[in-house]
Amino acid sequence: MIFMRKKLLIVLLTPFVYISYGQKYIEIAKQARQDYPEEVAVLNESTLDVSFQKRGDQFVAIEKRKEEFVCIQGEADFGYVVFYDENSKVTKFKSDLGRIIDAKYTDQSFFEANGRMKYVHFKSVPYGKENFIDVNKTHTDLRYFTVVNVASIYPCNKRIIKLIIPRAFEVEFMEKNFDGYHIQKEVEEREKSIIYTYVANKIPGYKKEDHAPGFTFTAPHILVLVKKYNNGKEHHTFFESLNDMYGWYHSLVLQMENKPDVFANLVQEVTALKTSEREKIEALYYWVQDNIRYIAFEDGIAGFKPENCQKVFTDRYGDCKGMANLLKEMLLQIGVDARLAWLGTKKVAYSYDTPTLMADNHMICAIKQGGSYQFLDPTEKYLSVGEYAERIQGRQVLVEDGEQFELLQVPNKESEQNKWVAQLHLELNDELQLKGEMMQQFNGEAKSTFIYYYRNIESNYTEELVENVLSLNNDHVKVTDLNWEGITQYDDQTQVSGKVQIDHAVSAFDQEIYLFVDPFKIFEDASFDEDRKYDYWFNFKRSDEVQIEITIPANFKITSLPENFTIKQSEFEMEVAFSQTDKTLKYNLKVEIPTAQISKGSMEQWNAAISKLNELYEQPVTLKKI
Repeated sequence: MIFMRKKLLIVLLTPFVYISYGQKYIEIAKQARQDYPEEVAVLNESTLDVSFQKRGDQFVAIEKRKEEFVCIQGEADFGYVVFYDENSKVTKFKSDLGRIIDAKYTDQSFFEANGRMKYVHFKSVPYGKENFIDVNKTHTDLRYFTVVNVASIYPCNKRIIKLIIPRAFEVEFMEKNFDGYHIQKEVEEREKSIIYTYVANKIPGYKKEDHAPGFTFTAPHILVLVKKYNNGKEHHTFFESLNDMYGWYHSLVLQMENKPDVFANLVQEVTALKTSEREKIEALYYWVQDNIRYIAFEDGIAGFKPENCQKVFTDRYGDCKGMANLLKEMLLQIGVDARLAWLGTKKVAYSYDTPTLMADNHMICAIKQGGSYQFLDPTEKYLSVGEYAERIQGRQVLVEDGEQFELLQVPNKESEQNKWVAQLHLELNDELQLKGEMMQQFNGEAKSTFIYYYRNIESNYTEELVENVLSLNNDHVKVTDLNWEGITQYDDQTQVSGKVQIDHAVSAFDQEIYLFVDPFKIFEDASFDEDRKYDYWFNFKRSDEVQIEITIPANFKITSLPENFTIKQSEFEMEVAFSQTDKTLKYNLKVEIPTAQISKGSMEQWNAAISKLNELYEQPVTLKKI
């Protein structure tokens, strides 16, 4: 009888346990919804244990991750993904809600990848519902184990990261972008290992912003530098120094089996009519740009090993390494000292001062002439020799030199390289219509951007493209008699022109005319939202200029002009100037962005400048009948 009472008591209490347990997650959801009103789910608790081990001949890192999600929006859909490839494997993936799916990883950024992903999609999850994830992942090549992320796409109430390093391993951890976050670190010294513990509280979900720096500049993460292994009996070096890193790169280069004879005849054909070495270099550089389609590979070791030159030539496509290797082998055939060169583009926060695969993501070709180098990036379509894309300017570049290397820097270019100029020569006729001629000039990356769109649009739409470019997609600007020239890399600049009529730019009241001069209104919508979190990076340094000259009727005179102004800040400059002669009105607007970025700290000043510019766009020139 006593036994029966106990059993009954347990049965009666059980529902209250579940209600209490469920109420816990309801309360978590309520608080998280206040903290993160735009999110659908929150990571309530997250633990990650990473241990380094030696297994036979392999050196591995084992991740054990347990995470507890809580849905904070009713009937929400969200997912959880784990990526892996030939250098890693997922040995465990459990979820208490949803079916685990194993699929090939696809991304528009990559043409081909051997990466895969395991994921679970939570569908129509009720508000306050908890979901548990249990994942084990093994990294089988420590060179590729470079980062431990503190933040994820979901906000996290508490994340504990433990890095367990046996004393035989020499590993350095570098904390990046921790400022502004609640992250504590502890180091525990044990006899056979060292344990690094990071405890992060209230970490918001990491969100991308348009034209923002990459995650290595902005997201909190731990850079993992695996240097060497030494247990007293066995010694193995990973990347203890840049020499080690280059040595590995060089070993991959030696594995190539280039057969440049495959394209020897083409090299002769392309350079046959060229007399100078520069002309021959240009001819081969532009041939690779024009005839080899650039694609991106993400494929384990192939992410760092160049493809054989003959395969890229035959396939007519390749990634940056394959294209650089093909160009190098072509240039060697004409006697140019051409070399492969590794670098990290602008979106990479690290340099070769830190020996890690995170330091580079790109390969180009370097040519040595006398004691100096010139760099050629065949993936940059329609840039001329001597012009460098913003993404590689000023970046360290690791140039091969047999068993050695040279550490150099890609030159920086001024914004003048990318000069864009719009010129309007107009006449205000007796019918108060603005008619005349228009011309735009494109240089550098402004030119390459225009040519890219021109070359990649169907031929029956090219005229429409040029018309839209000339009018800046303004429906009130009518362009006819179109003409364009300079649509190749060989040309110093691209120029488009035509006849133009501008409607709705003139208003007449009694004896006065109000003339709105600038139909382009460049940067009109370029102000930043107050809640923007990161710096804004333009695609390239800007040097834009609008030049307008208007002839006014003989029976009118200009009675008032908008006020000129000049704004000079460290990251941008704006200058507006009106002037007049007897019967001619001149307007000039210049906008310079010499660093190709507006930092978060300068956005208030930038917005004020844009506001002033927009005020000017709405101020007419006043003319009076005489």
